[in-house]
Amino acid sequence: MSTPADEKSAESFHGRDGYGNQDNSENIVHHNVVTKIEKLKRLREKFNWEIEEERYEFLPQFYELINDWKDQLPNLRDIFQKKEMDWLITEGATNNFLMDGRDILVDFVIKTGYKDEPDLNENGKPLLCCPTALHQVIARGGSYDLVVKLFQIYHRFDVNYTSESGLSHFHVACAFGCDDVVLKFLELGQNPNCLAEKSVESPLYLAVAKCGSRCLTELLLKHGAEPNFANEQGRTPLHVICMRDDDNGELTNTLFGICDERNQPVEVDARDRSGHTPLHYALCNGCNKKVIELLLRRGADPNLADVEGLTGLHLLCTHENDNDLATFFFKINDELNQRVLVNVQDSLGHTPLHVAVYRDHGNLIDILLKRGANPHLSDAAEFTPLHTICNKDEDDGIIERFFEAMNKMQQTVQINSRDKFGNTPLHLALRCGNIVATESLLRRGADSTLTNEQGSTPLHIICTTDHHDSLVRTFFQISYEKHQKVQIDARDNEGRTPLQLAVANFLPHVVDVLLELGADLSSFVFPTDSYFGKRFDKDVLVSSTEDQYELLLKKLKERIQDGGSETIFDIGIGEDGSEDGLKEDEYEASVATLQSLAATLEADCVLLRQSKVDHGLTGQYLVRKRLDQQDFLEIRVAVVGNVDAGKSTLLGVLTHGELDNGRGLARQKLFRHKHEAETGRTSSVGNDILGFDSVGNVVNKPEHGSLDWVKICEKSSKVITFIDLAGHERYLKTTVFGMTGHAPDFGMLMVGANAGIVGMTKEHLGLALALSVPVFVVVTKIDMCPPNVLQENLRLLVRILKSPGCRKVPVTVKTPDDVVVSATNFVSERLCPIFQVSNVNGENLDLLKMFLNLLTARITSHDDEPAEFQIDDTYSVPGVGTVVSGTTLKGVIKLNDTLLLGPDPLGHFQAIAVKSIHRKRMPVREVRGGQTASFALKKIKRSQIRKGMVMVSPALNPQACWEFEGEILVLHHPTTISSRYQAMVHCGSIRQTASILSMSQDCLRTGDKALVHFRFIKHPEYIKPGQRMVFREGRTKARG
Repeated sequence: MSTPADEKSAESFHGRDGYGNQDNSENIVHHNVVTKIEKLKRLREKFNWEIEEERYEFLPQFYELINDWKDQLPNLRDIFQKKEMDWLITEGATNNFLMDGRDILVDFVIKTGYKDEPDLNENGKPLLCCPTALHQVIARGGSYDLVVKLFQIYHRFDVNYTSESGLSHFHVACAFGCDDVVLKFLELGQNPNCLAEKSVESPLYLAVAKCGSRCLTELLLKHGAEPNFANEQGRTPLHVICMRDDDNGELTNTLFGICDERNQPVEVDARDRSGHTPLHYALCNGCNKKVIELLLRRGADPNLADVEGLTGLHLLCTHENDNDLATFFFKINDELNQRVLVNVQDSLGHTPLHVAVYRDHGNLIDILLKRGANPHLSDAAEFTPLHTICNKDEDDGIIERFFEAMNKMQQTVQINSRDKFGNTPLHLALRCGNIVATESLLRRGADSTLTNEQGSTPLHIICTTDHHDSLVRTFFQISYEKHQKVQIDARDNEGRTPLQLAVANFLPHVVDVLLELGADLSSFVFPTDSYFGKRFDKDVLVSSTEDQYELLLKKLKERIQDGGSETIFDIGIGEDGSEDGLKEDEYEASVATLQSLAATLEADCVLLRQSKVDHGLTGQYLVRKRLDQQDFLEIRVAVVGNVDAGKSTLLGVLTHGELDNGRGLARQKLFRHKHEAETGRTSSVGNDILGFDSVGNVVNKPEHGSLDWVKICEKSSKVITFIDLAGHERYLKTTVFGMTGHAPDFGMLMVGANAGIVGMTKEHLGLALALSVPVFVVVTKIDMCPPNVLQENLRLLVRILKSPGCRKVPVTVKTPDDVVVSATNFVSERLCPIFQVSNVNGENLDLLKMFLNLLTARITSHDDEPAEFQIDDTYSVPGVGTVVSGTTLKGVIKLNDTLLLGPDPLGHFQAIAVKSIHRKRMPVREVRGGQTASFALKKIKRSQIRKGMVMVSPALNPQACWEFEGEILVLHHPTTISSRYQAMVHCGSIRQTASILSMSQDCLRTGDKALVHFRFIKHPEYIKPGQRMVFREGRTKARG
């Protein structure tokens, strides 16, 4: 008995290639095709296209249906609307779904003969604002072949579809080098100078930047393309050509040649926003002499400097150790009778010679010296090139190259020149443990008895650094060979001998040598430093019985409470920390159990990362409690860094959700004073907030350009409060108050990629270290910084973070996995994550937001302890009265509570009632430890309250004090500190001048620790044992 399927197979067998009826076979094939078209129609009718989830559910089924489609093809217009086809083509062109490759759906659409036709307006003209697959391909990445195929679908070259950002089909064709398509657009009257609105990139710019097509460049120029249009970074097409490392001069020749034919001048010295000219980029790239020669012969100025003061010669010395390029550069300029300034100094005072010796480019030293480079010029730190050579751990023969070059030029080396701190090159070489440089300096007559401003001789330096055992013996051996007397018992400004320092720094090999040579063994100073570490145990989630479930529930609840309403839970991690992993079914069961536990505790469970290990899967999940509208976890982040590092701009981008335009648009939304808007510089302590919901999504939604803090807090489970501090040196006291009075949990140190560690950056980093505030670094402006400059500044940053003064462990964050690892270990003050972001194109901002979402509070709430609240600002609000703001340190403060406010100038405290409480402008009924708040107070004038006062529970019986003792460490002081010395004390929100009454030592210098007895000058304060303090006056800094 045969089945219908068997009969169908038999009929198909007797078809065109068999022995039966051909017409019968065609009828059957047609019947099958019609059935498939009907399947497609029914499949489309099953889904509601307006619902995104249903569209994505439809897509894989659509792929499966079209993958083996044969013979007659459907008319897609009968099945899909235009907007539906646009969506399908876009997804097919930009995403990999169930099939390998992106072209399957696009190929199918082309086979069906589908051609796009634009919608028309009421006047019968095409609607051009219509995002298509072509716009997405340039954003998400795509190939030339794919773009060519898409232009077969979007075939109307008289219809130039434009996306919301102003990017058009014509721009896409130029970016991918589709010469034929571009020509068709131009023949139909397309303007060759239309700009993409957001990026302000011209078609010519895209052609040279994205594909580098010489033919397309020629085509656009001959049709009137403007060669000097600059994008939002200020870069012209010529800038971009010079940035390419694959141009052998053809593109540059084409640009100049066509422009000459059309009498269009090309601006060879055009500057971008960083001040870089095309020649800067060509020299920095350093790979094509033809481009450099063309620029110079076209009138490029070799001496123009960028915003950092770097000329082309600086950049050549930065990048290139090939003396052939430098020789070529000077040769062309000589032929043109152009003088190259070899002694020009950048904003840090560095000459090209400084750069060459720093980069160990020995070949360039001879060339620069022959060209008249001054080897004695010093930079801003008063470093000569010789100081720069010696201020490195290793020497690759560069110091000998330098001395040999100087001998050839018959120039005398100022071997004992001093930097701004009085250090000679010998001091620096010894501090860095550079044996080669030390030996070379001593053999050439370096004076081993000279002292720096701290009174330290080179021998003192040896006794404070733990380097090679042979360093001290080499020092004495060469000194005696050169008949130089070494003052073995010399005392520095603090009266310490080399032997005392060697003992104090645990350098037994140095001690042995000093004693052998007759050092006076009279007194010792032993260090008292302690080292602490933290270890975090991981919990394991297992398949649970009822009892185990209750135990896990209790443990998870405790962890959420300890984390302030959230915790990160590991699945598949052994109790000993080993990554055991779980089989897939066990892993899924564990996740289900965790989700059930979270739901029981009214919390959300979100996957952070998942990893495959030898025995299965491991995962980390964020479990965050869903809080009521009046409650949220608060994390305070102090934003510090040098002026113009991009602090306010980044905060504007993060909090308002809109990228910057490269000209300061984002920061304008944050400025509070007229002079800040005019200068672009923050001068006050500002607060900005970023809210995350229980699953980690940002809730900030600006309305008409401004943020509604109350709505943000109502929707948030966690709020990041950014304490925006001033970067200019003149506002340092404001920044110090912000770091002490606002009790930040973390510090976000901003560094401009183009500027690096400059100005107040080190000052702010030192302040955070002094206050034991964990720091993470955000490197901004990476979109406008040449890669080599960025890498060099990153290397310098890492070196500073690893230095003995910081002792940080820098971690460059590049992936979401890096974010999770950094955030979960950031409670350790040693770890220092580094982010590289752009406020203009948004690069890596998602990683930074993810990191901020995972930060945990450092101040834990002690609800059972008496309340303490420190005041950092006061206001007088019409209709409300006196309002104070600050941070709750301990306990719980509720509406209508009576607290003691003080101390007043006489040291008294007075009872005061709290009549209203606000958190981030949102009215609440109570606040807990670690939360900031504002209180409206009853029956008190604003003039009676000052910053630094406190509001505490009567149970504490608070006492004001005029005098206190502090154990301080002097971080920097140019001379000595003695009794009756006065300076500003920052302790919490207290900021008052105090005088030293007595000390445990006669005098204090940089690096000294002592017990100091202070007395406040103006009025008593409320302070407690164990509080951290900063003691500063001018350049003097101490902590305790």
